[in-house]
Amino acid sequence: MVGAAWFVGKQELQAYLRERFSPAVFLPLSLLLSLAVELGRKGELSLSSTLTLTLVLLLPLLGLRILDDYHDVELDRLRTPDRVLGRSANPRAYLRISHLLLLCSWIGASLLQSSLVPLLGGLLLTALLHAWYTRLRRKLSSIHAAALCLHCKYPGLVLALSLCSGEGSGSRLAPILPAVLSVTLLYEFLHDTRYRQAAPLLTFCWCLTLLLLLLGLLANLAGVL
Repeated sequence: MVGAAWFVGKQELQAYLRERFSPAVFLPLSLLLSLAVELGRKGELSLSSTLTLTLVLLLPLLGLRILDDYHDVELDRLRTPDRVLGRSANPRAYLRISHLLLLCSWIGASLLQSSLVPLLGGLLLTALLHAWYTRLRRKLSSIHAAALCLHCKYPGLVLALSLCSGEGSGSRLAPILPAVLSVTLLYEFLHDTRYRQAAPLLTFCWCLTLLLLLLGLLANLAGVL
């Protein structure tokens, strides 16, 4: 019984992946982040390294997805009781899987880049997310403000994997990080009906503002590179 509490059954885990880790969503997201990391680190793109990084980044993205779902499990049991994690007899095991995936990701990135920056940055990002889930998000009544804070994890991931690249990375990352945040927020606002139901006009203004910001940042990025 003790050993079983540490694991999730194979069929249950496969069902969770089918339900909550769709390739149609996370492959484009991983590609976006890999492009951002490559540009932030080197200021140029390589097809082979970008594609490799796209596949590698699926590991921390899965860890972040599970972490988010675990901390929302009580709400999801009320709103979407059919979800796999909500019906699981051992949701705590998902948290351990998330921690393992994230730790392996940060250690692997540090070994590949021969630097402690990805490990330390990744651990800091994980700690900040735990603080957000357990304490900070309860203080925000606006769903839009909550989305803004939560989606900072994607620029944070790019930052952790790009900072050890030496001189010039800071100036390259300046337009890249807001662009990543803008894209992920735009997707969230267009995908999640709660934003449109909560405040249609505010959501429209958010999307328009973020789109204009993104276009400006892309133009700025083209000038920097």
